[in-house]
Amino acid sequence: MYRCLRRAGLPLAVIALFTGILIGSWPNATHWLENSIGMLCIVGIMLLASRQWLALALLVAVLAGWLNMLQAMDHRLEPGLARQPVLLSGRIEQVTAGEQGALSLMMEVASCRPQRHALPACNGLHRVRLRWFNAPPVAVGERWQLSARLVPAHSRSNSGGGIASARLLAQALGATGSVQKMPAPRKLAAAAFSLRNRIATHIHPFLERSTAERWAHALLLGDASLFSDSDWQRLNDSGTVHLVVVSGMHVGILMLCLMWLLRWLLKIILPRHWRLQHWPWLVALAAAAGYVMLSGSGPPAVRAWLMAVVMVWYVSSHYAPPPFSGWWLALGALLFVNPLLVFRPGLWFSFVAVAALLLAWRWRPTPTRWYGLLRTQITLGLLLDGAVLLVFGRLMPVSLVANLIAIPWVSSVMLPLGLIALLASLIPGQPAAALVWQLFEWAAYLHEQWLSLLTTPLPSVAMTWPRRLPIATAMMLTALLWLLPGFSRRFRLVFSVALLPLLAGSAGQRDIAMGDVVIRVEDIGQGQLLDIRTQRHRMLYDTGPRSFSGYMPLAELWPPGQHFDMLLLSHADLDHSGGVAALHELHHVGQWRAPDLATFGLPGPVAAGLPFVACRAGQQWQWDGVRFSVLWPLPNMPLPVNQNDRSCVLLIEAHQQRALILGDAPKAVEYRLLRFFDRPLALLVSGHHGSKSSSSHSLLVRAQPHHVVHSSGFFNAYHHPAEEVVRRTDHHSACQWVTAEDGTLEARIAPNGIQVMPLRRRRAVESSCVEVSSAR
Repeated sequence: MYRCLRRAGLPLAVIALFTGILIGSWPNATHWLENSIGMLCIVGIMLLASRQWLALALLVAVLAGWLNMLQAMDHRLEPGLARQPVLLSGRIEQVTAGEQGALSLMMEVASCRPQRHALPACNGLHRVRLRWFNAPPVAVGERWQLSARLVPAHSRSNSGGGIASARLLAQALGATGSVQKMPAPRKLAAAAFSLRNRIATHIHPFLERSTAERWAHALLLGDASLFSDSDWQRLNDSGTVHLVVVSGMHVGILMLCLMWLLRWLLKIILPRHWRLQHWPWLVALAAAAGYVMLSGSGPPAVRAWLMAVVMVWYVSSHYAPPPFSGWWLALGALLFVNPLLVFRPGLWFSFVAVAALLLAWRWRPTPTRWYGLLRTQITLGLLLDGAVLLVFGRLMPVSLVANLIAIPWVSSVMLPLGLIALLASLIPGQPAAALVWQLFEWAAYLHEQWLSLLTTPLPSVAMTWPRRLPIATAMMLTALLWLLPGFSRRFRLVFSVALLPLLAGSAGQRDIAMGDVVIRVEDIGQGQLLDIRTQRHRMLYDTGPRSFSGYMPLAELWPPGQHFDMLLLSHADLDHSGGVAALHELHHVGQWRAPDLATFGLPGPVAAGLPFVACRAGQQWQWDGVRFSVLWPLPNMPLPVNQNDRSCVLLIEAHQQRALILGDAPKAVEYRLLRFFDRPLALLVSGHHGSKSSSSHSLLVRAQPHHVVHSSGFFNAYHHPAEEVVRRTDHHSACQWVTAEDGTLEARIAPNGIQVMPLRRRRAVESSCVEVSSAR
């Protein structure tokens, strides 16, 4: 038994390291370590005295992962420094142009210090994202000293961004903010020499104004920043995002090409001894290492290279390593160097794919004929598509067909052409370079046309958790059944057919019963957007903001092609109506309602094409047993000058429970509506994001809302929700929620009452009112 454990030493060590990383990522992990360090030392001494080397090594691995993760997690800005002036110096990692003359910068922080005394230190800050208005020319690689006001990095937790917080952690992004004018920004040093930048500059003349330039940067340099939003949408719909980043497949193709070339030369030079030469493996390994570093040393590429090291060691020493040794070595090395990679889904997709292939080929010969390779690609694609559906909630109908052509085309045509073109363009006076780059451009064009042909009629489909869980489970189980050896064909067919009821059950399952209503208050920053659904109908209340950079959260919530029976715009402020143009462009809307038809500031063609109907009190409709009523503005009154006073107020009634959405209606409007509240409200979406100009004492006393939701941004400049509103609401025993802290709030009204579920789960204050009082 002990001998078996020793043989499994590497997997156990990696598992122990991963366990320590998970413990270090939990809240209060530092406090736990301080309290248990004495006990851990005693256990370590006892293991050392009894010569339990394996157990001691595992304990050391757990502690190493724990400490590494604590150090890696210590990169966020202290809350006490929020919106306080700090002085930053560091290297510019990324520069993106925005609207209104603003730049978006990603800076690697070398030093940070507050500009005022008695403020907390910010030495642990590693990386920040900054907005810079009226900025001078800034280049990647330059070192600058900047004055900035920062807030802790915060991700929106909404329907389309459930893993955004994990993405922030993986990037070690500690704060966001804006550059200040005083003290004046100062460039400390020019950009150092970068081979990647030099190559990018060198190939630019060959691909200037060509769509192939973004593919050359992605495949050769690991830089996907040139892809537009429409490009990413096409890649996501087709399930081919993995072909954009430099992955293990690209590294493997490069090594195979070099090995084939070098061994062909050896056959000519040493026809009798070419099989005994090991140096071609070392040359290919060194070239692959250079390619990995040139492409930015992404985790999939590093994983492939480390596994290649194990393979070269085996070939050169004729020593058979244990199964999966390269896989475990690569996983352990990556997690030890950067424990924050545990928050990157792409890392796990990559390792799961390789593990599935290793298991599939472990007890049978590697497929060489076309049907064996085809079966492997289809089953592996089905496995990964199921994993993507489970994690991201996105079903890609054309993924298998798209990858069937895209994978061999990119790996066997585009990548070799790009490498040959790059080498040819580095040779001065080489006329063949332009020809090879032209061939690469044609190949990239055909690739994009193939993806567009498939994704235009069949884009990806967003699925809720109850629907996607059975489908993803069926996809992954079917893929594993056909991928792994040891099963008869009859058993595979019977088991695959037995999984069909999972798909049928998901297709026939309705998320919402007749008479129920689901109200989702989305976490979209400082603004408001509500997705309201009954069994067969769906509407939006407001469309969220649009920032200076063109960001519209509506675009990230769902894939294009959604159908809404109605849009009800509360009023014209851009934090409520900024996404109207995107809604009109990306989705289908049956009815458009707004209080005022002439003051939305929309582009002329957009405004002219939208059949808005005036929103007035007395309008009612019923969907699937749920009643909707507009309470304000009154039908015969002149619209107030102030936009907030015009807000459309919506009342929703289901199962004798009522929900009220106020928009930005102030206290004066609330007083006019008190006569409607003859019984308590189940849900109140507070007026004006929890501003002190709304949520009056009279409204709270009369309506007695059980749940109050404040839709506001994290550390917003308006300090919403106001402290006095939070205190006033607390006095009336209401459950309070803030989208900035709790994420998207889903309120479901059913026969048994109302239930509010937050997307971000952090606290539990009371058993009957989970995660209450989220206000800062």
